[in-house]
Amino acid sequence: MVILFFVALVLAWPTAGLSIVAYIALIIIKGVLKGKSRMHHADKLRAQRSMADGQRRVPSWAGDRSKNETFIYGIQNLAMHHGVPQPFLTAALSNSETLTSLVRYAAAMEQQGSSFTEQQMAVSEKLIDMWKSQGEEYAAGTSAQYDDTDGQTDPPSWADDEDSQREFAAGVQRLAAPDGLKPSALVAMFSLQKPLDESLAIAGAVERQGGSFKDQQLAVKNFMVRWWNGLSPDLQDQISHDFENRY
Repeated sequence: MVILFFVALVLAWPTAGLSIVAYIALIIIKGVLKGKSRMHHADKLRAQRSMADGQRRVPSWAGDRSKNETFIYGIQNLAMHHGVPQPFLTAALSNSETLTSLVRYAAAMEQQGSSFTEQQMAVSEKLIDMWKSQGEEYAAGTSAQYDDTDGQTDPPSWADDEDSQREFAAGVQRLAAPDGLKPSALVAMFSLQKPLDESLAIAGAVERQGGSFKDQQLAVKNFMVRWWNGLSPDLQDQISHDFENRY
């Protein structure tokens, strides 16, 4: 109320030029942002203490699939904006202990009154700190490496199960989003025989080497991104257009 009154007073001041108004507005904005930053930092400290005391909650949105996807997408984008590479994020978020800890941290932030966006900010800052302290060594230690092919073309064991197929495709779609691969492009590729056959062969090869379902999704995601990026823009448009007309 005081701020609004102060702005109104300045605007009513006959001799006040635009430069004065802009200058005062800038001061007000800086003050608000600094205040929010201090509150966010204080919330993080309280959340960390809560975690240290054994807090094991999950956030209120944990059961909402759409919110989960939005959360993961948001924290990855925020972290990458600050220089954290995608392979590190993929490795970190594929580690169940790390992911559980990050989700509980979001819950601790929520308990402090933080919004969904502020929870994303706090968790992304955790990932940035992890990258600074552990870097590529951490990623290498949490991400198994598999060959895309073992000389065979047999599909994975779940290939004939429709539920597994849907779960697999949905996971690949989530993993591909931070790489800029649109869901429509991914669906279009899965509708083509050649990339579909190669994807199943890759998943089968990873499975035969002991790779988990998630490892198979990751390997297929990498193949799909490489395959799509290897196409010319015109061919990408044509494939997407043909798919839309067909379905």
